[in-house]
Amino acid sequence: MDGKVTLKDISKATGYSLISIHRAIYNKEGLSEETRKKILKAVEKTGYRVNYMASALKRKTIKIALIMCEGNTTGDYHNTMLAGCRMAAGEFAGLNCTVSEFLYPAGLIGAKQECRILDSLLYEHPEEYDGLLVVPENTGRELSLCLNKHIAQGTPVILIDNKFEDMKYLCCISPRSYLIGRLGAEYLCKTSSPGKILVALGDETSKTHQENVEGFEAYINDNKLPFSCVYIHDPYDEEEETALIDSAVQSDSAITAMYTVREKNSHALAKVASRYPQRKFQVLASDLCPSNVQNLKEGIVSGVIDKNAYQRGYLGMSTLFGYVLKHENPKAKILSVPVSIVMQSNLPFYVGEMGSGICISSTEI
Repeated sequence: MDGKVTLKDISKATGYSLISIHRAIYNKEGLSEETRKKILKAVEKTGYRVNYMASALKRKTIKIALIMCEGNTTGDYHNTMLAGCRMAAGEFAGLNCTVSEFLYPAGLIGAKQECRILDSLLYEHPEEYDGLLVVPENTGRELSLCLNKHIAQGTPVILIDNKFEDMKYLCCISPRSYLIGRLGAEYLCKTSSPGKILVALGDETSKTHQENVEGFEAYINDNKLPFSCVYIHDPYDEEEETALIDSAVQSDSAITAMYTVREKNSHALAKVASRYPQRKFQVLASDLCPSNVQNLKEGIVSGVIDKNAYQRGYLGMSTLFGYVLKHENPKAKILSVPVSIVMQSNLPFYVGEMGSGICISSTEI
């Protein structure tokens, strides 16, 4: 169709009524999902483009709820992801779109609050939110039930990090933890002397953390490498975890390297490694929080796996807005962002003036 395409032109070209076309384009009630998809496909062929800025003045405010754990320090994993979410949300703010943030503390107490928040949105604010962006702390049954209630009501849900089996969420921004675990094992097995690798485990209820360990073990076993693993369970207290790691290192001289599946445990590994400089541990930390950056500069850790929390937050929020506002389906059920191993030599590409602006600080390196 030549020239400026109108809804009347689309109606004539497709055979659908103006009301049906308007309902499909602006995500209004009154159409089956199958009909909506047919109309949107037909509209796309006409070359029609919605003026979202103009339509924003005519419709109600689109509201998204962000539910995630709050960070403990500036620039840590969750605060970095939150910054990415906020950046994406800011790009849609001019289109009459808002985001309500529901943040809860880390740890076991926070995981219970996560379910309370979801139930509160469902029962106290029904139909108020047009979409949910959730960063699950675990993959337990209780949380699965809470999320499924929202999905059953037709609310689009995007997850970041943890995914659930047999759940009809819109998509998951996954770190591909199994591959990350294999990456970590490959790095340490190629840089460490044969022996034992101390692995600081994460949350045992988190599918993401479990897959990371599975990938780590699989790389060693698949390649029949002369390494075995010593596991330290997370007591959710840094001092207690540090003591457990210290005790393991003292009692086992065969430990030559250390690995963690998440940022929180990196601090304890670095503390212990700094106490035994003569052991020359290869320590692979997780995520570019300020303390990991400093420990990398000082040589306490030899590398950091950066899972790109900022870009995952940005991708999750922009994908959800794209679906709710523009009816753009995610390109796949599982979406990912690049993951990197950062060492001293390539650290300037990630932080400082040479960095992408998504990490920590502007301090020159």
